[in-house]
Amino acid sequence: MKYSARPFMIWFLDFVTSRRIRVGGDSMLPTFQPGDKAIVSPREYKLGSPDRFDVVILKSVDGRPAEIKRIVGLPGEEVMVRNKQLVIDGEDVDQPVDGSDSGTHLWVLQSDEFIVLGDNRRVSVDSRKYGPVRKDQILGPIVRRM
Repeated sequence: MKYSARPFMIWFLDFVTSRRIRVGGDSMLPTFQPGDKAIVSPREYKLGSPDRFDVVILKSVDGRPAEIKRIVGLPGEEVMVRNKQLVIDGEDVDQPVDGSDSGTHLWVLQSDEFIVLGDNRRVSVDSRKYGPVRKDQILGPIVRRM
């Protein structure tokens, strides 16, 4: 049997480049509780792009410390949040959470912009406050819970 170093190298790169985080605050309830631990992979988006509904860690945005949020809007899209409904390019989109938001927000995203929201929209400070985020402001996705 021939041994392949490739799986080990991938595991090793993930181990060395990943970061462990502890969730603080209530903005991602019920998906993540304060104190939950997870692993973030900054390497993940070096080769690819974020997908809708990825849970990511943002670098400091608007002077705030690093935050955990969910990507809902992708580059080039028209994104609207009206009451509890997410609308992308005029089409209603099912969300993995019931985002209670009583306002209306509209963004037309440029080629490197994303809309991020917390799952607990009543308390989350997110794109509704600071607008779209750029890809370089996203540290990486949560790849595993601990």
